[in-house]
Amino acid sequence: ESRPEHLGALAAAGLDAHGIVALSQLIALVNYQVRLLAGLRALAGGAAGGAAEPPSGPLPAGAPVPVDADIGFTTDVLDWKPWLTPVVLEDATEEQRLALAVTPSNIAIGAYSLVLAHEPESLLHRTPLFNGIMYAPRGLPRAEREFATAVESVLNGCVYCASVHARRFVELTGGRDAVDLLFAQGIAGQDDPRRQAIAQAAARLTATPAALTAEDVATLRGAGVEDGEILDLVLAVAIFAWANRLMLSLGEAVR
Repeated sequence: ESRPEHLGALAAAGLDAHGIVALSQLIALVNYQVRLLAGLRALAGGAAGGAAEPPSGPLPAGAPVPVDADIGFTTDVLDWKPWLTPVVLEDATEEQRLALAVTPSNIAIGAYSLVLAHEPESLLHRTPLFNGIMYAPRGLPRAEREFATAVESVLNGCVYCASVHARRFVELTGGRDAVDLLFAQGIAGQDDPRRQAIAQAAARLTATPAALTAEDVATLRGAGVEDGEILDLVLAVAIFAWANRLMLSLGEAVR
């Protein structure tokens, strides 16, 4: 629910760009930690077989609501407009340049990274963590990581992240039926049992992390998702609890 006026209020209270980005990073990091710990607990409970589990919370139902209603959920290529002035690369400090050197792009550094560079220490550690979780060559197939993060981004209303990762899923699989259904109905009605199990687990971790239980882990296993792949799923959802909040608290999607 962050808007530019909220950043303005922080600035009026005395926070500079470094402080504002640090606050966003802190909030986003804690959301990552909560989901990682909840996922590990559910995975361990499932392995133990007899651990007491809290009842599963309700799953998000109905059509998801985009933060940017004028754009809506789409696989189109969107831009991201920052609400803070990005770091000017030519004026960047050595610490900022070091943090920016590990961004995925070797062609151009986008506004998102340049905004995060206001607080370079977090960026320096977050980027390789993100790349390791999303692009590791083994474990949960890349398309399923992209689908899980698209589910989370849709449920969080993050139009920009949803567009990027739904588009990557379509590119990797050659089909868009699952994405169209996700945009229209949320997690309901995926026709592939494995994909439905992934969507359900991702939705629980997104909405109410403590609601993920050994029962969800058992459902994933029953759909053929191995324990190492479940860990990858948990990590992907956790890192996008972080990514969505940075995107939504520091700027907005634009066409």
